[in-house]
Amino acid sequence: MRVPETVESDLVIVGAGIAGLWTAKEAIDNGLSVTVVEAAGLLAAGATTRNEGWLHAGTYHSGAIEQHEISRTVAEKIVDGHNAILDFAPEAVEHDTTYALLGDEAVADRALGRWSEFGLPFSLIDQWSFDNHDGVLLDGVAALAKVEDKSIDTRMLCAKLAAHVVARGGIMYTDAEFNPLDQGTAEITITNDTLRLQSDNFLITAGVGSGDLLKKVTQDQYSMRYFKSHLMVFPRITRDNYFYVDGGQTGFMNHGNLSIAGLNRDSIALQSPDYQPVPTKERKLYEALVHLVPSARQFALESTQMVGVACVKPDIRNSSSPEPDLDESVQKVSETYTMAFPGKMTQAPHMARIAIESMYSGQAKRESSTNIEPELSTYSLQTVTPRPMDRNIVF
Repeated sequence: MRVPETVESDLVIVGAGIAGLWTAKEAIDNGLSVTVVEAAGLLAAGATTRNEGWLHAGTYHSGAIEQHEISRTVAEKIVDGHNAILDFAPEAVEHDTTYALLGDEAVADRALGRWSEFGLPFSLIDQWSFDNHDGVLLDGVAALAKVEDKSIDTRMLCAKLAAHVVARGGIMYTDAEFNPLDQGTAEITITNDTLRLQSDNFLITAGVGSGDLLKKVTQDQYSMRYFKSHLMVFPRITRDNYFYVDGGQTGFMNHGNLSIAGLNRDSIALQSPDYQPVPTKERKLYEALVHLVPSARQFALESTQMVGVACVKPDIRNSSSPEPDLDESVQKVSETYTMAFPGKMTQAPHMARIAIESMYSGQAKRESSTNIEPELSTYSLQTVTPRPMDRNIVF
């Protein structure tokens, strides 16, 4: 029997969404050798390309999270990630003018106070003199502010991350089935070929696939939770991006000729991943959207101009809260395995840094060659899973 070829790396990352790709960048920029393993044929097949494409700036979470210190911590991590993503891939920004709406007086007081306290940039807008070129309904809105949130092309960001990693010697496998053997060794199967991976550190960033991997690694049933949120893609009807901070309200990000909207804090807890949209949730999102922008009613919910999408995110924290955890999570689950979730896409850079520090604290790292310019032709957009906005939607 032929012994499989062995690939040795300082770090093996299982999962090539934004969490895995950014951690690979963080590791390789610190001089670590990296191997990335992805089960799908394309990169970022999960939540990374199934969301609003919202580059957060801390404004939403600092107002939406009730606990003061938790909101401060999450906002700080998001701002850190926001700045890191802009520094790395400014070309991925699709629209940078965004307005936050604060409907309830209490939500407005809390959000505005925290934005000032946390040092988050914003400009209050006099809604009565606001040049409402977009036809946004401001009746009953307690406050309106221009903020630093942006819409971003996550597909372009992931392509650039992959190119960055490979240009610096990182190895990337797709269509690969991952099987742990012992604490320092695993095998991957690609078609009919088998490779053995050897490392002192394995990081699981596989999103909804993390549960099955954890069972293989630990032989225990982890208490995994899954939360499904609902999104809607429709023809672009506004120049700028808008979002409510209030629960039960909507917000949307513009991407070229299309927009994608979601509903605040309206996710459904699941026992297992399920990407089938729920009609009642779609109706609720649609009604919130047409309340915000009445002209959206020109697109009937049942028409081909309103395309529903479901996004599922995992949570393994033992929490009695019915809501998903909005913060990042980095947990060591065995001697050589660590698992990480970013909470929100924008937190991925901060999560990656914490993951690398937790795995390599006090260990010597090699000097990195960070001046290499990546060739996007190596990892182009065609290597990344299309977003809902990219899937040949024709109206």
